[in-house]
Amino acid sequence: MSGFKFPTAFTILFCLIIIVAAFNIISSMIMLVKDKGRDIAILRTMGATRGTIMRIFFMSGATIGVVGTIAGFLLGVAFAANIETIRQLLQGLTGTDLFAADAQVYFPKWGVASGKEEIGNLFGDVGGTLKSITHHFAEFNWVFSGSDVLVCEGTSHGEHQDGPWRAGVPDWAAGRWCDVFEIRDFLIQRVFIYLDPDYAGKDTARYPWLDGEVAG
Repeated sequence: MSGFKFPTAFTILFCLIIIVAAFNIISSMIMLVKDKGRDIAILRTMGATRGTIMRIFFMSGATIGVVGTIAGFLLGVAFAANIETIRQLLQGLTGTDLFAADAQVYFPKWGVASGKEEIGNLFGDVGGTLKSITHHFAEFNWVFSGSDVLVCEGTSHGEHQDGPWRAGVPDWAAGRWCDVFEIRDFLIQRVFIYLDPDYAGKDTARYPWLDGEVAG
């Protein structure tokens, strides 16, 4: 099995994106200079210096870069905020499914849900107890087995109906999870979700050592 850290992948991906974007801006500016050769000659005859002309094209390139960066950032935020809606839209347009018809999903304290209807009930029950949840995508650790099985480890924070939680605050609390996927024919056949469903750390009756931790 091999582990795959998202931060490393993001670093490589961002570097490639920046390199491609830089080449696009440079090539655009080169073509702009070639197309504006006659205009540059007129400016030179009117007394414009090489520095003045260079500043004009520099400002043009900087404007393209800044506007592109802001537009890309806003589009990225909008995409991330509506990723589930986009997924459902694409799923409806393409007619593809995420789960196989006989898929199984296990969630602690809920049990095993078999089939799409029970899976929908599971996520509806669990989601109904959560006011908000944020997964730390940059910290995901993917483990590939070389077969149909892959594992994803990660952390999260949010607010349960019993109170807020954040992974690592404190170390024994909820927020760390591990999902085991079995995927065949591009469909999820089985997902086993391992986490502490006591998000707010209220289950002190059966785990008395937590009583002192929560009180402290």
